[in-house]
Parts: sequence; C-alpha cells; structure tokens
Amino acid sequence: MTATTDILAKWAFEIDCADVEVERGTADNVPQAIHDLAAELRALREKLALQKPDATLGQVVREGGAAEVSKARPKLLDLFSGAGGAGMGYHRAGFDVVGVDNRPQRHYPFEFHQADALEYLAEHGREFDVVHASPPCQRYCRLTPPSRRDMHPDLLPAVAEILRGLGKPYIIENIPDAKTLLREPFMLCGTMFGLPIWRHRFFEGNCLGMVMLPPCNHSGIPILVSGTTRRKGYARRDTTVALRRAAMGIEWMTTEELDQAIPLAYTEWIGRQILQMGNLT
Repeated sequence: MTATTDILAKWAFEIDCADVEVERGTADNVPQAIHDLAAELRALREKLALQKPDATLGQVVREGGAAEVSKARPKLLDLFSGAGGAGMGYHRAGFDVVGVDNRPQRHYPFEFHQADALEYLAEHGREFDVVHASPPCQRYCRLTPPSRRDMHPDLLPAVAEILRGLGKPYIIENIPDAKTLLREPFMLCGTMFGLPIWRHRFFEGNCLGMVMLPPCNHSGIPILVSGTTRRKGYARRDTTVALRRAAMGIEWMTTEELDQAIPLAYTEWIGRQILQMGNLT
C-alpha cells in the first residue's frame, strides 16, 4: 500500500464519524488528531484528483480515495449493516465494503445505501464477490417476550434461502437463539480475540472450509455492552461508553449502535479466512 492508501484505510471511518465537516474545523469536540489528519488530507486532495473544492474531508476519503483504496480488493455487500461493526472488520481484512440498511446510518464508515436489504440483494447481489448478512435477531431472542415477538420481522429464513441459492460466497450472522436456523454454524466469542466481552454470535458460511477456531475463555467477568438487559451478576454493568467501545474494539459508535453491533474482530478474522481460501468467484 502507498502512504496515501495507508492513511485512507486507517482513518476513513474516523473522519466521517466525527459527524462534522472536519475540513472547516467547526466542532470543538473533534480530537486534535483528527484536525491533524485533516491537514494531511488537504495536502492529498490534488493527488486524489478530486474536483470538489467544497467537499468535506469525509467526502474526500469516500469519493476521492475510493478508487485507490479499492484497487484489487474484492467487493463485499454488508446487509443489515447497522453502524458498521461487521463492515469495518471486513474492510480491515482486505475487502471493499458497501453497506445496506433500511434505517439511516450516519456513522456507517463506507459507501451506504438506505434500502430494503432483500430488494437490494435481489437487484445487486451478483455484483459483489461476497455477501454478509446480519438479519434482525429480536424475534429469536429469548429475552423478547413471546407476546412481542410478532412485532419483529422473521427475515433470517428468507435471507438464508436467497443466499444459499445465489451461487456466491456468503456469511450469515445471528445470535445463539437463532442457531437452529443456520446450517452447520460456528460460534465466535470476544474472548477468542482477547476482548473483555463474550458476545457469542453464530455464523453460517459457504466459503470457509474447515474453520479452525481460537479457544473461548470465560474465566473473567465480561463487560456488558447493552443498555437493555436487566440481568445482574454475570457481567459488569458499571461501564462507560468509552469502556464499551474498547471492549468491542469499535471507536465510533453510540451506545445504542454498540447494542446492535458485533466486535469487528469477528469479521476481520472471517474475512481473512475467506481470502486465504482463495475461492472467490
């Protein structure tokens, strides 16, 4: 990678997640490091050949640097993307990521489309090398009262049926309570990656071969990254947003976004496994 792409890959999400026009320096709460980076990116503007003098630096990264950053990188579609925890993991593994969610995701760090995930998949799915899907899990969660489960969509079976017949490498992610809906799933835990969090999630995929999993270690008390559960004793609840972000390995999300996210270490590991297999079509 060149110095330009090094900077872009490392800092793209930082700029957009500042949620301000960093170039204009109008926000007092933007870290000095981001202001320093802004100066570097201004110097890169001509190299990136961006002919938009009024663009924010986040747009410089997305529009001006996208072509250089994405050279030789396989394309991954991130369905039900949320704020981009899974997407960032795949990006770090080496993918060019495009996110889709039916809700606005102002902190999503890559190209984003607000759309129905199934409709977008039907129209654009074959344009990507890999598809990742994280359908809503509330319907399957044991903590959701039975009287309220019908209020949540039952999308996992439909998503799985489409992806299994798409003829493309895919990954489906969901919670332990939904694992019976997945084919030969494997489980990942935060402790497998040295994180102080459990966050068990199950994955189905057709592009990983025999998965060699790191060990899961529950010897310590995990940090709770949820603002909704009322259970006590099994996890630390006296946590700040900063501590929750650190536990997840995610620096840019709000508390509510963290509640719905998975640690980016999961998909970074999965993404590297996919690339090592070398069976992208």
